[in-house]
Amino acid sequence: MVYLVDLHAMGAAADEPVSQFMSDPTPIKIGFMFHQEDVKALRARGAAYNKTITCMDVGNIARALHFVKDPPKPPKDETDENGQPKEKPQWPPAGWHPLGDAARSPPPFSCSLPPPPRGSSLSSLCHLLLGKPLSKTSQFCNWEYRPLDDAQVAYAALDAAAIPR
Repeated sequence: MVYLVDLHAMGAAADEPVSQFMSDPTPIKIGFMFHQEDVKALRARGAAYNKTITCMDVGNIARALHFVKDPPKPPKDETDENGQPKEKPQWPPAGWHPLGDAARSPPPFSCSLPPPPRGSSLSSLCHLLLGKPLSKTSQFCNWEYRPLDDAQVAYAALDAAAIPR
């Protein structure tokens, strides 16, 4: 089952039910790079989203299997204009779960997959594994304007539907 929940249109009325759903470990929730963008956006909405959010991130799985590029290197230590150390961002970011040396070694099975895609997008991963990239024609439209048009709803649903495949 794929749900498209328009939090922007629903406002605060969506916060409690969505928060309960996202923190419930029973339904399996699958996302792509979910903890980098979506969780950050949810937590910015308020305290209702400060609970643990359970989601299997296929971006992490794809990186572990070398289907997509590794995450960027941690930022280097730097000082501010007064020579004081800058506050260090959390590393690794929330939702990244190091797999130790296993993540750097080839998978322990043999398969004849094409080389990894150049990027680490969901579209690249779909192209590699399913033979067809996702259409990104609605990616750069105005997502703040409501109601969402049919093309925007189809775009969001396509991203969500491609992940379980």
